[in-house]
Amino acid sequence: MAPPAKPPFQLVRGDPFNMTLGCVIIAVLAAAKHVPGIPDVMRWHLRAYTNWNLIFIMVRMALQQSQWDPFLLCNSMGIMCGFRVALTQGLDENLRDKLNSINTIGPPLGRVSFKLADHICHTLPPIVLLLRQVQSGKSVPRANSAASIIIFTWFAFRQGAKLDAGDQYVPHPWRLAWLGIVLGGTLSPPLVDALIKRRHGRTLLCVATMLLPWLVARCDRSLKARYNFEYALQKAQEKECKSSALLQEHERPFRRISSTMH
Repeated sequence: MAPPAKPPFQLVRGDPFNMTLGCVIIAVLAAAKHVPGIPDVMRWHLRAYTNWNLIFIMVRMALQQSQWDPFLLCNSMGIMCGFRVALTQGLDENLRDKLNSINTIGPPLGRVSFKLADHICHTLPPIVLLLRQVQSGKSVPRANSAASIIIFTWFAFRQGAKLDAGDQYVPHPWRLAWLGIVLGGTLSPPLVDALIKRRHGRTLLCVATMLLPWLVARCDRSLKARYNFEYALQKAQEKECKSSALLQEHERPFRRISSTMH
């Protein structure tokens, strides 16, 4: 893969892809959730991979890092496919409910506002990046797909020590979601090539393959009831943990008084 032209901003000389800058951003984002005193909803957003991707896109735009576009395309496509599969059949309503339950700094998130934010964060980036890449007439090196999937996997184990991110988000069909992520990231390069060369059959094949995990999840009649039940159970467990922590906090002064009396 030939190195791109020198970007307008380079953190380290001799790093044409500015990978050093990317690693610094990842390190900062990984540590940000440990900052004390930030609201729970902000801490949650700092642990969401979609927001990491959006931050990378904003840095790319601010510093004109166009050499990141192929990676961001694969990453954004994987996020869109994985999210659509994970929260199909209305399971996204559970995520909206969870966000409202931890949001203490603003008004509740309505359905329309949630769906609008959803498409801005998950649908718009891959579409814009795909159009830009096709207009440039340049293929996407396959290494970007591999890099995206590697970072996806590292992020999952960094946040929850497992591929199932149901504890971080809401219970969902995580195996199908991961299949969507892998297919979305892997098929982005051939999709770009097919669109550039106007091979409609290959374009349709790539899109149909990306849609396969979503179709499987969509056709599962027991999926919605199963994961709604798991979410209700998750909410009950979180409520019990909060009540237990609150009780221990109130009992602490009485234990100190008791220990001094003895």
